[in-house]
Amino acid sequence: MNFFVPPEMDFKKAESLYQSIKSFLGDQGHTSLSEERIYELKSYHNGKDYKYRIGENDREIHEVIVAILYEPGRELYLVCTPNRGVLRGMPILVGKDERRGLTLFD
Repeated sequence: MNFFVPPEMDFKKAESLYQSIKSFLGDQGHTSLSEERIYELKSYHNGKDYKYRIGENDREIHEVIVAILYEPGRELYLVCTPNRGVLRGMPILVGKDERRGLTLFD
């Protein structure tokens, strides 16, 4: 899968949006983000399986997943939707120990 950030399929526009998201997260204190481009994250939390995939709706908050970033220093995945980490608010936080699968962009 080639890198994209919904709704931008064009690489240059997607890259600009991705950098804006990283900047917004940096303002929240998430400053040491990995360069990995994550397409899908599967996790397990409180007895439930979760799958976060770029471009698909999150089943809990019913918003499209726009970006998934990793913060190695805190061992956290940051799952971003428009109202959780992109335009406002904190991202959905997933601990590394909750990860059950990871797929990167090509």
